[in-house]
Amino acid sequence: GFRAIMRSERFIKARRAEDITEQALVVVGNCMMALVSGRVWRRLAPMPAEMRIDFNNPYTAWFRRHIVAIGSELFVAGGIRPNGSYAVAVHDAVDDSWFSMPLPPSCPINFFALGCAGRLFGGAFKGYPYGTMAPAQNSILFWSWDANSQEWVELPSMPQSMGLSYRVDGDNLDSLITVAAEGEIFICDRYLSHFCVFDVLSETWRRVDIPWSARY
Repeated sequence: GFRAIMRSERFIKARRAEDITEQALVVVGNCMMALVSGRVWRRLAPMPAEMRIDFNNPYTAWFRRHIVAIGSELFVAGGIRPNGSYAVAVHDAVDDSWFSMPLPPSCPINFFALGCAGRLFGGAFKGYPYGTMAPAQNSILFWSWDANSQEWVELPSMPQSMGLSYRVDGDNLDSLITVAAEGEIFICDRYLSHFCVFDVLSETWRRVDIPWSARY
């Protein structure tokens, strides 16, 4: 059924109407597969063993894997590798190969990523080492990836006063909702009281309240 939907003229026309020009759909499961423009499924090159997330690690269950597609590259962020390290795995669709890029300097391990306006952005709660008794935070650190310098650029953090609706566990991203639209990044928590919105051009934050009638 899924394959029939992807090959249907209705789906293709809908993509064209929205001016969606990407030529592949990537499906993530036990392996990664792409439905290319010729409507043929193919497996992506296996991720190198040293780059894979260790799903047997008890700490990994606290992290949500974030997958972002920008141009011909697929970014996989989040999770702990078998050797205990943290990084972003990148698949290059041009030569069907994987490479690794680091997390931002001094970045907490609760890292998440998303794409907006053709750029890669990353964020993390102002958290504390796992297992400490320090209070959790409801503010977010923010970075963007500079493809020219191949470095992370620090952006203004989400103001603490803007905050999320409740004190978020600094080691848990499951309650965080992120989406990008029209050059802005929207972040909210599961209580849906308001969005914390980051404008990627002006690099400024604003708050957008959600009406009670639209929260559930």
